[in-house]
Amino acid sequence: MKLRYGVTVESTETFRFAMNLSPFERGLNGHTLPNGLRYIYEPPPGRVFVSGDGSQIEARWVAYLAKCKDLIELFSDPARHVHLENAILVFGHPVEKDSPDYRLAKALVHGVHYREGPFLMSTKLGIPIKETRKLRANYLSKRPEILQWHQWTYDQIKERGKLETPFGDERTFYEALSCLSLTGKMTDHQWNDAVAWVPQSMTPAWTHRGINNIYYSRVDYASWHHEGHDSFVAAIPPERTVEFAELAERSFKIPVTIHGVTMYVPLVLSVGYNLGDMMKYKGSVITRPEWERWLASELDKQSREQRIIEGIYASMLKGFHP
Repeated sequence: MKLRYGVTVESTETFRFAMNLSPFERGLNGHTLPNGLRYIYEPPPGRVFVSGDGSQIEARWVAYLAKCKDLIELFSDPARHVHLENAILVFGHPVEKDSPDYRLAKALVHGVHYREGPFLMSTKLGIPIKETRKLRANYLSKRPEILQWHQWTYDQIKERGKLETPFGDERTFYEALSCLSLTGKMTDHQWNDAVAWVPQSMTPAWTHRGINNIYYSRVDYASWHHEGHDSFVAAIPPERTVEFAELAERSFKIPVTIHGVTMYVPLVLSVGYNLGDMMKYKGSVITRPEWERWLASELDKQSREQRIIEGIYASMLKGFHP
């Protein structure tokens, strides 16, 4: 089965591709392909899918933009796990990886970084507003630089009317400037939009550059199937997996300087023979029989149906017991 969708390259404020139905009104939004559909998409015969993702990319941008020393140190140590440690700050105790509380904390921290309020966050997370306020306060008490960055963003719009990313892209916030001129302040929606714009614009800029670097290396054996906000999917001959992986890692080693500090976003590679069951790349060629044995062992631990449910409902599963 072919995955069909339309791509618009100039319709978003963050420079990412917008995906929707194909010109023949077939398909779906390729950015938000449901987990339950990923398993039916396989690479062309004789090929394997290779996908690349920017490791926790927007959270890394926020850490450096906010000059949050604790978060920067956390990302700089490969032995530490950012989402597990964030969950401890949120709940006050350790949580199990991939548990409902783990997913809830991950979603909450993402919302806090982008100045999402407790009412909307409560609805998204499926927890009472009172508890949402408490969990937000727990996190922000340990990461006060996040609130300082929010205020810095507000002041930049008030003083300059625009923001600029470390990649050199600029945006003038005309609606916010109009509100500031008429009322002396911008709305929460405009403030949130400004806070989110820089990190969310940096991500597709990073992705575009990495894919272009691969393209200009004149790779003639890879077919490109998807470009996401912070990811790509290509199909290649299995015997060229190591060659392509090394090229991708070099191509995405892009220096980004934020507040005078140069950092890199690690590229996480996965391989697989369908889009829903991708295994972490471990530096060697993966044949289809090897992948099938790995998949069988994974499905023994947790059924595909359960994986689909947890992937869709995430933080809503706090009281769910299969």
